[in-house]
Amino acid sequence: MIPVALARFVFFGCVCAALTLGHSQPSHADASIEATALAKERFARGLTLYDQGDFRGALGAFESSVDVYASPNSILYIARCLRALSRFAEAVARYERTVQMANNFAVTEPRYRDTAAAAAAELAQTKLRVGRIAVTVLQPQPSTCVFVGDKQLAPSDWGAWIAVDPGEVKITAKNEDKLVTSSTIWVQAGADAKVELSIPTPVGTIPSAPRERSQRSPWVYPSVAVATLGVGAFAAFAILAKRTHATLESRCPEGFCRTSQDDLIDRGQTYQTLANVGLAVGALGLGASAWFWWKGHQVSAEPRSDGAFLQIAGPF
Repeated sequence: MIPVALARFVFFGCVCAALTLGHSQPSHADASIEATALAKERFARGLTLYDQGDFRGALGAFESSVDVYASPNSILYIARCLRALSRFAEAVARYERTVQMANNFAVTEPRYRDTAAAAAAELAQTKLRVGRIAVTVLQPQPSTCVFVGDKQLAPSDWGAWIAVDPGEVKITAKNEDKLVTSSTIWVQAGADAKVELSIPTPVGTIPSAPRERSQRSPWVYPSVAVATLGVGAFAAFAILAKRTHATLESRCPEGFCRTSQDDLIDRGQTYQTLANVGLAVGALGLGASAWFWWKGHQVSAEPRSDGAFLQIAGPF
């Protein structure tokens, strides 16, 4: 038989363990008294505005209540306000959240079963007022962001059905805040639509304007040298020819020269011929150097990459 003292010790230990275990698993009911009171006060304010038909004011009150403590009933009334304001797609999201939360709370607090049932019934009716789209993103980049209207779509929702209000819906994708593709569709109430956005990968570089590159011909300097020699020869032999002519004029009065002056006459003619040849060579060299210089300064097309990737708006 177990001694009485030992039995009392075992019983006391079990009670303490049970109390400790109970306090180690807090539920949503363990919210602070102050926060719960504030949430109830804002919820009551929202109910008053809702009954008065002030759905915008009621929406703000219920949202402020949820900011303090997220109760399934508060979220249910947020959905009802959104539905009254014809924001059906947002209402569907709130109804779905209400159903999920209320069912989770109902495990320990059965009173939330009615909340889940009411939200499910109203959700089914509201879904008839919206369309659904599924956005598939092909080849997304790490920085890719997808927007449905002005609302950014979480990557976890890519490919999933999401509710949208009937009418024109614009879906866009951006990489680092730069638009890369978009699609606009018309969605009818109760209809489903699938959208594929193809994110283009960098496929090349943008060709930029060709750079001007001077290609100096190797024949420019030789041509200049030939021209210089030709002009120099022309000047030298022209001077010699002029001096020879002056000597002949002094030795041959009245234009008649003796035979003894034949060598001087031949020399003068040679000088004149060489001067003419030098002039011709100089002119040819100047012309050639000018032509080679002009050809060397023609624009040479050379591809250049500035590292900018080609951006394509819209799928192919």
